[in-house]
Parts: sequence; C-alpha cells; structure tokens
Amino acid sequence: MSEDKKSGNTGANTRWWESYLVRYFSGAVVGAICLAVILLYADWRLYGGAHTKLPDPGKDFPLAFMTLALIASGLVYSYIISAPITVIHFGRSGRSTVEQHVRYFWFGWVLSLGVVQLSGATGDRLFQSSSWVWWMLVLLVCVGYLVVSHHINRTPRDRIGAPTESRRLKRRRGSRQDAWRSIAWAGFLLAFLVTAGCVLGIQQRPMAMSLLAFALPTMFVGVMQYVTLWRVLHTERIVHRFYRRLSRARNMENSKDIRETYTHLREHSNATFIVLLELCFSAFLILLVELYADQSGNVPNIGEGLEIWRIVSFALSLIAFWMAPNLFMWSRANQIERDFARRPKLYSSNSTASTDRKLKRRH
Repeated sequence: MSEDKKSGNTGANTRWWESYLVRYFSGAVVGAICLAVILLYADWRLYGGAHTKLPDPGKDFPLAFMTLALIASGLVYSYIISAPITVIHFGRSGRSTVEQHVRYFWFGWVLSLGVVQLSGATGDRLFQSSSWVWWMLVLLVCVGYLVVSHHINRTPRDRIGAPTESRRLKRRRGSRQDAWRSIAWAGFLLAFLVTAGCVLGIQQRPMAMSLLAFALPTMFVGVMQYVTLWRVLHTERIVHRFYRRLSRARNMENSKDIRETYTHLREHSNATFIVLLELCFSAFLILLVELYADQSGNVPNIGEGLEIWRIVSFALSLIAFWMAPNLFMWSRANQIERDFARRPKLYSSNSTASTDRKLKRRH
C-alpha cells in the first residue's frame, strides 16, 4: 500500500461536488436573480419601466440568449461578491480583538433585523427623527458595555479579587456574556440605523429602512476584511507557523475523516455565505438606487456625460473597496511559497513543534 493510501489522502481531486463550478452554482443562480431585480427596480424607479418592457407579440425575443447571459453575469457577480471570503479564509490562523466580535455581530444583526421588520409591519414610530437623542444614549451604553466586558474578560479573576470559578460556572458565565454581547450589538446596530436614517432622510420610510438594515452585513464584511488583512500583514510569522502545523497535521495517518468533515462543513457554509452576501449587497445597491432617485428627481437625465461619469466613478470605487484586499493574497501566497522553499522540513509530517521552535531561534 502506498503512503498516500496509508494517510488517506487520495481522491481529493475526484469528488465532483467539491469543484468550483458546483460550489458557485447556487451563487450564480441567486446572483442572476439579484441582477435581474436590481436592473428592473432601477429602470422602474428611474424611468418608469421604459427600458424593460416586453416586446410586441409579433417580434422575436431571444429568451435563451438572455437567460444564458443573465446566468453568466450571475456567476461573475457571485465571484466578485465572494472576494472578501478569500481574505477571511487566509486569516483563519487567529483573531484580533475586533474579529472576536464577529459572531456577536451576526446574532445582533438578526435581532436588529427582526426589530426593524416588526416596526415596519406594525406601523410603529420606532425610527422617528425626534428620538435620535435616546438612540445616541443607547449607542453609548452598548459600546461602553462591549468595551468594559471585553476588558473584564481578559483580566484574570484573581487580579480583580473575584473567587476562582469551576468549569461549569465559567461556561454559564460565558453563555450569559455571549447573550448580552449579542443584545449590545443589536442595540448598537439599531442606533446606527436610526442615525443613518436621520442623515439620509429615510427614517420614516419602512422599505428604505428595511433595505438599510438588510445591507448592514455588506458594510461589516467589507470593513472586516481590511481588519483581517491588517492583522495578517503584521503577524506573518504566526501565519506561517499555522500553515506549517496544518500541513503536518493533514499529512498524518488517519487524518482523512476529520479533514473531510471540516472541509465539507466549510464549503457548504461558504456557498451559503456567498448567497447571503449577494442578497445583502443587492439590498445595498437597491438602496443606492432609491437614494439616487430621491436626490436627482424621479426621472434624472442619466444620458448626460457628467451624470454617467458620476455613476461609473462610484461603481468603480465601490468595486475597488470591495476587492482590493483580495489582491494582497497573491503576495501572501508567495510568502508561504518562499517559506516552504527555505524550510521544507517544517511542513513535513516528520517534523515536530520543537523543530519549528529550534529553526525559529536559528533564523
């Protein structure tokens, strides 16, 4: 039996469900639907549907061509939207202080989104402009709690005079902290929505507020990839050490089962994450169309050269902001390649952590 069969590393490239085409299929379909909705809404909002009317009954309509073009565009849209996932995936070796709050953001976002939808459905005046002072107080309280709780959690309990806890009590205290941090994030996001709604003048419009609330992950993920990139660029040795340990662990005997488990979980989650980001990014674009229509009037003269330049310039700036951190992954891959060429034994299954420490002191 060969070494590959012993270690259970065969068949990694023969599983069709792990191919990129299958992985992006759902994202391509959802992306095509999102693009269609964005184009239809933009034409309806800006031109009253003048450019998306069905042809006359006597004329031919290239339905097959339009469907294929839309799906291909959806695939490109899905690939662009997934750009931050590459940066987050590469930086999975550790977490900074800000990155430790990612899960609390997602729990808080779900809570805040539910509050926004309930407020819009019941006609509640939760986001009226006169309540911004109260919401600023909520914002300060939530931020203060997040900062103080993080500091207390990092401080040893014997240093603050607290009694030693058992593991069971620690788990209970950790669960309570997770719940309160999620609630604090929900309050922070709601206060942010009220502030942004007051600035944009949409606090009395339930549809616009719902779009803004649903688009929050777009802003969060777009910023967090820069936080991850900054940490990766300043902790290069830690990143290399992580990939050395990972390479040694993956080459160990009987590692196939656990590798397939976390690989399948991650890939399925990535597919879901791409779809969610597509929906959130589409909500963000529709909100921009709504704001642009309000600013320029119901029928803006987009045919003018200055107006076209404004739209193209903003679109390119948005794409650059979204995709720029992904460009650094090329240089990071080259760094790992150089480290592997200089110290190939550290990536071997025969290497140990002590060997890593010895070579670290030597270099």
